[in-house]
Amino acid sequence: MALITLPNGTSVDLVDPIFTDGNFYWYEATKGGDRIPTSLGELNGILQLAKEAEKARSALGEPMIVTSWYRPKWLNDRIPNASRNSQHIPGKAMDFYCNNLTPLQIYRKLDPIWDGGLGLYGGHVHIDVRGSRGRF
Repeated sequence: MALITLPNGTSVDLVDPIFTDGNFYWYEATKGGDRIPTSLGELNGILQLAKEAEKARSALGEPMIVTSWYRPKWLNDRIPNASRNSQHIPGKAMDFYCNNLTPLQIYRKLDPIWDGGLGLYGGHVHIDVRGSRGRF
């Protein structure tokens, strides 16, 4: 058991799903417990993205392997070429790949249905819940 305490005072195990019967887990959102949100805004961003990402997973028909989700500002500032206003900072973005789909296939499947930000990078896809449609 690896318990973390969320900003709302709730303790969760890293292997617990973010939502009951969900496909995303606290270890994914927190990079194995190394990136624990410190504000309710960050926690709410994680919860909002987890809910919306379930729709993306259903559309893809494949598990999504998360490489980055919540990212504290101090860490984001150390990443070369990272946006200073990254949606990762408030927990509203994830980078991921699927074992059985190329990033381009993922992008094409999500483009018509994803209402937030959608980005195609070399080895992964970025999705976010920025509140408006964005493509990059």
